[in-house]
Amino acid sequence: MPDERSQERASEEEEVALLIEGDRGTAAAPTQTAPQKEVKLPAVVWAVQVPQFAIALQYQVPFVVGVYLVRQLVGPDGSEDTIGRMAGMLGGMGSAGACVTALAWGFASDRWGRRPVVMVGCVASGVSIILMALAPAFWLACLARFSGGLFNGTIGAIKAAIAEACDAVGANQATAFGLMSTAWGAGSVVGPMLAGLLSRPCDAVPDAPLCAPDTGLLARQPYLLPCVATALALWLASLVVLGMPETAPRVLRAREAAARQRVGKDVEMAAMADGRGADASWRRSDSAATLPHAPGSPPSGEGDGTGRPDVAPVSAADGRWKDGSEVGAASMSDRDWWRSGQVRATVLGYGAVALLYCIMDEVTPIFGSAAVADGGLGLLEHQLALPLSVGGIVLVVQAVYVFPRLSKRFGVHRVLRWSLAGQAPTTFLVPATSVAAGAGAPRAVVLALLAMAVVVKVVCSVCMFTGSIILINKASPPNAIGAINGLAMTVAALMRACGPMLGGLLWGASLTVGMPAHQYFPFAVTSALCVATWHLYGKVVPDRPAGR
Repeated sequence: MPDERSQERASEEEEVALLIEGDRGTAAAPTQTAPQKEVKLPAVVWAVQVPQFAIALQYQVPFVVGVYLVRQLVGPDGSEDTIGRMAGMLGGMGSAGACVTALAWGFASDRWGRRPVVMVGCVASGVSIILMALAPAFWLACLARFSGGLFNGTIGAIKAAIAEACDAVGANQATAFGLMSTAWGAGSVVGPMLAGLLSRPCDAVPDAPLCAPDTGLLARQPYLLPCVATALALWLASLVVLGMPETAPRVLRAREAAARQRVGKDVEMAAMADGRGADASWRRSDSAATLPHAPGSPPSGEGDGTGRPDVAPVSAADGRWKDGSEVGAASMSDRDWWRSGQVRATVLGYGAVALLYCIMDEVTPIFGSAAVADGGLGLLEHQLALPLSVGGIVLVVQAVYVFPRLSKRFGVHRVLRWSLAGQAPTTFLVPATSVAAGAGAPRAVVLALLAMAVVVKVVCSVCMFTGSIILINKASPPNAIGAINGLAMTVAALMRACGPMLGGLLWGASLTVGMPAHQYFPFAVTSALCVATWHLYGKVVPDRPAGR
């Protein structure tokens, strides 16, 4: 007996030593565990890719057709700086609406589930984009986009669902969020193609239905067709989500409690049918609650109700969960997440990334559609769609094959900061294509150069967006993932509202002032934002690469 007790005590001391060394970030274990096979991604991760793809469509299509829609509404007398400002305002209206309600949708998804929030967002976005295409005036188009943003909390709910589903089975979040970027990339391929091929259908097929001059619907609203196709994709996505399993911890706990209550009533009814009365039923269920195998009480705030292992912080000062992920020094409980410096830094970093890429996404179509004499490329809708679609194809490859391997080898945090450092100088590749256009280079050469610039941008953007999402979820306590993602979406929506407007203002201001090489100015601002964001992510606790 003494030998057995001493062995047990030695084993416990060894476990404590390993735990302490784990807090310090050192590998103190003398033995290494066998490598585990990577867990397959759960069905929820695959299901949410459909709405993710559809949301990417409704993001890309308005960016491509928006500037041409503004040109149509303004007429031939509109100046280039006015068109730039108005296009930026239209591009930011959807995100401005989302900024107002994103945090509320985050709390709603925690309380009522991820699935209804995604469904409402898809339906509302579909209605919004059709109303934008039908708008007879600029302010009505802006109102349609703003209204759609008010009801769109889709992206935050999707991120929370992916994180919860992966944690429940121990799946790799980098792979799952890489798949999310893949769906976005597919939408980035199809979106510009839809916008380019389906815009102005009456120019290509004058005798088509609804193309009667001055009276046909498609003749009066030449950008309606790509918007209708996008809306159909969004509504189809809402039907797919209808069959998706729920992942929100509070909803799962409520269902579990309701199931227990139903079982208790069934036991009581069975006892009464046996003639033993309600007292016998009560005594049976009460005594069953004391048995070792009886179901326990609902999980406390430290769990998430999904059956996954508890991941309460080992050390608040170290900011690391038991599974090795960082949570931030002040993330002691689900209710105090807003005090965590890591949560604040990762959320602000995500917003900064959204801002710099929204400026680029807005200015690039304005730059591409502007006349060569105004520093642009003079491209039509279908011509501009080609390099943007090439960028979408590269996005898929980068998200599926490249980013997961890079993050596994070097860590998410390091790859993200490398991408910011690389994007700062390469931002100028986009406006540099105007040199070839101004020199009279063939259109194919100009498009090839623009496609190369877009590819570089996409490679960096995948690492930044996917990495920032993963770092947010690693910094989030389990029961607050929805709320924190809602906060992140609020900040990102604010940046996405300001980004297009800021991009349009920068483009218009550079023309108004008569700045030499004015087309470089908005991209110079973006480059400066890359440097500032690089410094911001320096405050985030780095993750450890796999196997280190």
